[in-house]
Amino acid sequence: MKSDEVIKIKIRNLNVQKNTKKPQKEKSARETIGNDFDEEVVDKFPEVLPWNLPAPDSEKNGEKDSEKYRAVLVNADDEKVKETEEKEKKPKIAIVSLTSCEGCQFALLDLGEKFMEAMEKVDMVDFRLIEDEEDSGEKLDIGFVEGNPMTKANKKTLKALRKRSKLLVVLGNCAAMGGVPEIKNYQEQKNTAKHVYKYIRGIDNVEIQEVDNFVKVDFTFPGCPITGEEFLEYFPMLLESAKTGKSLPELADKPVCVECKAKGNRCMLLDKKPCFGPMIQGGCDAVCPSAGMMCQGCRGLRPKGNIKAMRATLKNMMTDEEFENVTEIYGLRDDIFEREYKLDSK
Repeated sequence: MKSDEVIKIKIRNLNVQKNTKKPQKEKSARETIGNDFDEEVVDKFPEVLPWNLPAPDSEKNGEKDSEKYRAVLVNADDEKVKETEEKEKKPKIAIVSLTSCEGCQFALLDLGEKFMEAMEKVDMVDFRLIEDEEDSGEKLDIGFVEGNPMTKANKKTLKALRKRSKLLVVLGNCAAMGGVPEIKNYQEQKNTAKHVYKYIRGIDNVEIQEVDNFVKVDFTFPGCPITGEEFLEYFPMLLESAKTGKSLPELADKPVCVECKAKGNRCMLLDKKPCFGPMIQGGCDAVCPSAGMMCQGCRGLRPKGNIKAMRATLKNMMTDEEFENVTEIYGLRDDIFEREYKLDSK
C-alpha cells in the first residue's frame, strides 16, 4: 500500500467519525449503517458486522450499535495503516527466475521455518514460488536472480531488475557460470539442438552466457544448487550493505577439502580417484565426496585455487580429454582457461 493510500484511509476515518447519523426508528442495524464496510472487517470482526448486530429497539440502541460498528471500522483501518507503515520500513527484496530449473529457489524453501523467519525481516516484492501477486516494479534493496538470460524477455527482465536494485545477487551455478546448459557451447550447436527438437527451424539456439555478461553483479551464492545455510549466514550482511552502503561480504577462501576432512571422509586423491576439491570454493558441506562422487566444481574456482598443481595431481588419474569433459559440466572450463591465460601472460 502506498503512502497516499494511507492518507486516504486516515481521511476516511475522520469522515466516519464526524458523519455519524442517527438511525430512524424500527430500522435494522444493516439499514442503519449501510453496506459501506471494509472487507477486512469481515474476517477480523464478524460480530460487529451490520447484519450480525441486533435490530435496534429504539433510536438510542440503534445509535449505540452504529457507533460500535464505526469504532471497530476505524480501529481496523488504523491497524492496517500501522501494518502498512511498518511494512514500508522493511527492506524490499525480489527473487526472480530466468531460464532455469529453479533448484536454487527450492533450496531456500527446503530451509522451511528458517527461511520464513528470515523473510519476516523484509518485504518480499516478488518470489514466484510463493507469491501470487504480480510484481509492481518498485525499487528494491536487493534483487536476487537465478538462471540463464537466454531469451530476449530474460535479458529485459534482468536489466530491469538491475536498474531497480541497490544490490544484484546471483543465485547458483547457472546464473554465475552458465551451468549445465553451457555444455552446448562446447559442442556443435546445430547438432545439439537436433537431440532435443525434431525440427530446429525457428529455434532460437543462442550461446549460453552468464548474468555478469549483461549487468553488474554485486554478490554470488555459488553451487548447484546453492547451500541454504550459507544463504542464511550471508543474507543479513547483504541487507546491512544495502542499507548502509558498507562493504559487501566475501565468501571465505577455503577448498572443499576443509569440509571433507571435517566430515571424516578419506581423501579420494589418496586412492588415485580424481576430485577437483582442492581448487574449488568450499561451502557445500562436501556433499559430493561424502556420497562417493568426485567434486566436479559446481561452486567455481577458489580465488587462490592452484590449477597447475591440480592438473599435475590428476595427470595419472584422468586424461586431458576427460579433464576437459568434466570441467564443461558446470561451466568451469571457461574459468580455468581464463585463469591460466592470465597466469601465462604475467
